[in-house]
Amino acid sequence: MTTLPPSLRPTAVASLTPPPVLVPPINFALVAPGVYRSGHPNRRNFGFLQRLGLKTVLHGEGEASVTCPSLRESVAEHAVSMMCMPVRQAGQAGARRTYVARSDEYRPDGADFVSQHNLNLHHIDLSDDEELFTPSGKKRMYEALQIVLDTRNYPILVHDDTGKAAVTLLCALARCYQNWALTAVFREGDMFAGAGGSDDSGLGNAGKEFIATFDPRSVPLDPEYLPDWAEM
Repeated sequence: MTTLPPSLRPTAVASLTPPPVLVPPINFALVAPGVYRSGHPNRRNFGFLQRLGLKTVLHGEGEASVTCPSLRESVAEHAVSMMCMPVRQAGQAGARRTYVARSDEYRPDGADFVSQHNLNLHHIDLSDDEELFTPSGKKRMYEALQIVLDTRNYPILVHDDTGKAAVTLLCALARCYQNWALTAVFREGDMFAGAGGSDDSGLGNAGKEFIATFDPRSVPLDPEYLPDWAEM
């Protein structure tokens, strides 16, 4: 009887555990080193987001509700503070994890993910581009840019409900710090929201006008924490 050499003898195949399926949020993309964009994450996306090592989440549509029972219970369970305050204060040294609250529920499963991973959640309503030309609308956009252009918040995920509307406008303004041509900025917006905002979101006429006249130097930024990819 011929004996097979050890290298050719059959061996038991160890059972292999399949790797987890990682699903990114809808319209997920890298904006710049340390900055990601997407639609609203759900439970299927949490494994993927965990791999990013996020430190901050900025929700740019609607406003968080102080009176929402499910969100309030999640906050109490995870000992997270929730208060109305200027958004930029949440990133100051020594600040607790803070929900910056104003008026519409942040999904409870998302609030749980934020709490469990000790993330900072900023909630600023940027959904109406026509408000950009009002003092309050401009102030909210500037606050959002201060968060996105501060490396102390990195890695950061910027999202709205679909990844097409408010986040497209915010990322378009961030491109102004990279000296992108307006045609390139608008083309990127069309890529996410359909040509000319055909999906009823993205860069509307008011948003495009605001971008075209936007002066990056008008936003107070700390140069010590400005990302390498941004220029003043």
